[in-house]
Amino acid sequence: MRLQRSIVSFAAAILLAALAWSCEDDPSAPPPDDDGNPAVGDLTPPQTVADLSLSYHPSAGDVRLEWTAPRDDDEHDRVARYDIRYTYSFPMSWWAAEQVANPPAPGVAGSPQEYVIADVTRGQDLYAAIRCFDDAGHYSEVSSVAYVRVPGYSFQATCTDAMTGAPVAGADAQIVERFSHDLVTGVDGTVSIIEASGPALALRVESGAAALTYHSLAETFALDADHSVSYPMIEYATISTPAFENMLAMLWEASGRDDVLLKWRSLPVAWYAPAFVNINDLDYYDLAARAAARWNEATGLPLFVVAGAPPAVGVQMEFLPPASMGGQNGITAYSNDAEGYPLVDRVRIVDTFSDGARLYSIMLHELGHTIRLRHLNDPSYIMFPSQPLPTDISSDEVRLVQLLTALPNPVKLGVYDRTSPP
Repeated sequence: MRLQRSIVSFAAAILLAALAWSCEDDPSAPPPDDDGNPAVGDLTPPQTVADLSLSYHPSAGDVRLEWTAPRDDDEHDRVARYDIRYTYSFPMSWWAAEQVANPPAPGVAGSPQEYVIADVTRGQDLYAAIRCFDDAGHYSEVSSVAYVRVPGYSFQATCTDAMTGAPVAGADAQIVERFSHDLVTGVDGTVSIIEASGPALALRVESGAAALTYHSLAETFALDADHSVSYPMIEYATISTPAFENMLAMLWEASGRDDVLLKWRSLPVAWYAPAFVNINDLDYYDLAARAAARWNEATGLPLFVVAGAPPAVGVQMEFLPPASMGGQNGITAYSNDAEGYPLVDRVRIVDTFSDGARLYSIMLHELGHTIRLRHLNDPSYIMFPSQPLPTDISSDEVRLVQLLTALPNPVKLGVYDRTSPP
């Protein structure tokens, strides 16, 4: 008999605990006063918000919650405060959801209200709900959960041939964000996705079934905006000497191994040299003019144009005595504008040469620097760092300058794979 009473008592305790748990969220059970006495007075919880809706506003990049202010009770028109919570998880858990820190003050019952959630995560569904409280501490039921799709970012890449500007069709493109997309460029050279979400996106493009063999490229973007990018595809090309694996590897060396190379804002570049004949009867101006014209002729590009006075933007040549040259035969000094683009290049050449052919080669070399070519470690190149220099520009350097000039300004060399394609 004693055992049976114990079982009954234990069952009753469980029942009371269950009833107490079920009443934790019961709006009809107001909290007791400070002395533990049952509450008196306002015993009615506020109404539940019945028409919560969410909408995404692309211009601001935020989500707007809208609802009609509910009534508290017969005596109180307004509720005291709102508890607003949201999450990107489904199904929505009220207790695990993010609670907004600054909900709006409740309005008169029946009036429209809104709240804006800024800086929402793109490419996901957002869920939200509201609960109302009155001054007596009663709270309403949680409103029905509303949701809205926050669209992801759009991404588009267009591939063109660096030399011709023609679209590159058939290239393989892999785009990785939350998901991986394996795509092929169309006849317009373009691939795109419209629902990318963060925090980053990685792109890789390879020749694939394109008509020519191109160097692959890869770039990663912080996914915080829509992106539309264009890539000049660099065709794989061999060179005439074993100094470099291919033309792109040569360009990388000639650019000073810069990930981003800034060139002259426009071509041709104004070029100026003073009239000067030295004590050995060498006409420096004539040789310099011939060197500038040779770069134009060899490359088929308008690289240099003669200026009648030192240009504010362009190349200025000076012919100086050995004491001013620090033991150098030729020096090119650069100055750039505030954004890093070339502004004035000053070419200084020692004025005591007696060998016209040697002087001409040095002028070709220094003007090559103003095209933004660094030294190239092959004695057959005019940009070789040591003398004697060859008498003319090599065919490799001609193609190099043609490629460099065709690429957009600035040149993003760091995105390309400089090794030879398999």
